[in-house]
Amino acid sequence: MKIILIKPIGRYWEDEQYYLDVGLAWLGTHLQKAGHEVRVLDCMRERLSWRKFERFVRENPFDLYCLKVYSLGVGFAVRTIEIIRRHNPRAIIGVGGPHPSGAGTDTLDHIPQADFAWQGEAEIWMPKFLEKLESPVAGRQSPVKWTPDLGLKASDLAGIPGLIYRSPEGARANPPYFYEPVDDFGYPDWELIQMGDYIRKSRKIRFYGNYYVPVITSRGCPMPCTYCEAW
Repeated sequence: MKIILIKPIGRYWEDEQYYLDVGLAWLGTHLQKAGHEVRVLDCMRERLSWRKFERFVRENPFDLYCLKVYSLGVGFAVRTIEIIRRHNPRAIIGVGGPHPSGAGTDTLDHIPQADFAWQGEAEIWMPKFLEKLESPVAGRQSPVKWTPDLGLKASDLAGIPGLIYRSPEGARANPPYFYEPVDDFGYPDWELIQMGDYIRKSRKIRFYGNYYVPVITSRGCPMPCTYCEAW
């Protein structure tokens, strides 16, 4: 499957654009290991305007679009998906990150054009989820074709930890899955996120003439902000 992982356009260029998104790098690496063609697009780092982003979408179709969404960026995610739908209406679109991890089933109300959402870590189970999407359901094989129910039975969807999806009874959220031996994740493929571009395009990534990158020593965000449920 041809997949793009997107850090959407936001409001604060200088505050956000220089951060390496290690989460997308790790997820993309695991998807690559599962045999998928993966690209990471950091709209903040690329300083994309909405017009430039729309041109990119028009010229670069993908089977699956996955957006990383913070609660402050829900409106930007909605606009991003509207553009994708305009030019690739049959694509599958998912959202993950802090907002779905905190909001759960409400995510699909906040971002109604998303086909699914994900709470918690996706490195282990998203490749398995994509296997189900690509399986010979109703005699078909890859590439995946979009359908409102993703072409899967309710029992298939219910068995995927972390998945948030729609059912005839309403939105459902499966409990997230946390894989304990984190060393098994290995290192992300830094080429996937074009690490050098962060150094070349940011003035904040230089410190007294040397290069540096942020490092998080916890598993996820360690900050207990009162307005956030993801920590």
